[in-house]
Amino acid sequence: MEQEKRTRRKRTWIIGIAAVSALVLIGITAGSFLLFLSQANEVVAGVCFMRGYRYMTGVGTTQDKAKGIGYYRRAAARGHAQAQRELGMCLLFGDGVKTDEVEGFFWICKSAEQNDPVALCDLGMCYSEGKGVKQDKAEAVKWFRKSAELGCTEGMCNLGSCYFSGEGVPMDDAEALKWFRNAADQDDTNGMTKVGVCYMLGKGVPKDEEMSVRWFRRAAALGNPLAQESLRRLGY
Repeated sequence: MEQEKRTRRKRTWIIGIAAVSALVLIGITAGSFLLFLSQANEVVAGVCFMRGYRYMTGVGTTQDKAKGIGYYRRAAARGHAQAQRELGMCLLFGDGVKTDEVEGFFWICKSAEQNDPVALCDLGMCYSEGKGVKQDKAEAVKWFRKSAELGCTEGMCNLGSCYFSGEGVPMDDAEALKWFRNAADQDDTNGMTKVGVCYMLGKGVPKDEEMSVRWFRRAAALGNPLAQESLRRLGY
């Protein structure tokens, strides 16, 4: 048995040397070969993620969330940031898999390490709600800010909401409005609705119902249910 193991190791070593020699002969350097392997890994990870997405949503195939989770795991293990984030959220909320907040938090952290803006926002949510980690409102603000600064409108809205309510950061109506407006300027309907609320309540700006209604109408026209309900209650 031990002799067979030594023989297999020797064969593997010989094959490896032969493969490297062949690459050198045809002009492929070790660096370019490693780059090829890295790019191939990215392609495989991307394919796994798309298959996972299709099974999770039923787009182009019969919905099968168990299979979707399986493909998400394959892609996540290969370092695909979006797959890591989606897998983490599925685990946090038990979507297609048994709820496991600790593992969910782990995968969201892995995605956030790659500066995925949405994952950074999701990480803030974990700290804000105590999902998979001890609740820490100040830490939540830190991650919402990182997300917002990278252009995630959900991160902007969440950061604005922290300033609006004074959670994890001193209350600051002007700062809240600034982040809501930044999100609204990118056509985020939640941001638009929150700007409307600021005008309605006079938070960060003088109270102005006409301006409030304008923002509600803009968000409502894009399908935001809260803006639509706000208009209904105002009689518009």
